[in-house]
Amino acid sequence: MAATPEAPERTTTASPLDEHAPPVSDHATPTGRHDGRATAAMIVGIIAIPLAILAPILGIIPAIVALVLGLVAKNDIQRTGKGGFGQAKAGYILGIVAVAICILNAIAGAIIASS
Repeated sequence: MAATPEAPERTTTASPLDEHAPPVSDHATPTGRHDGRATAAMIVGIIAIPLAILAPILGIIPAIVALVLGLVAKNDIQRTGKGGFGQAKAGYILGIVAVAICILNAIAGAIIASS
């Protein structure tokens, strides 16, 4: 009977539950990078909505900024293949909604003031 080589014994005290696969990286985008303008567009768009409701004159500025940032980020993401397309689209849509709220709120204010 031939001797079979045995697996070397482990000398660590770590639990087998501590062994896990390495983290998954985003291979769909170049080095997993996201466009920062997309995130900025979404954040500014979120801030623009309450400002548009409370003060349409103050809300129009971040609304337009979110709209422009979202549009520029969407075009850049499509051209370069970076990540963050959903955030750019959300910022663009939030900018459009905030501009619409500003316009409607200003019209309602003008009607109330004239009556």
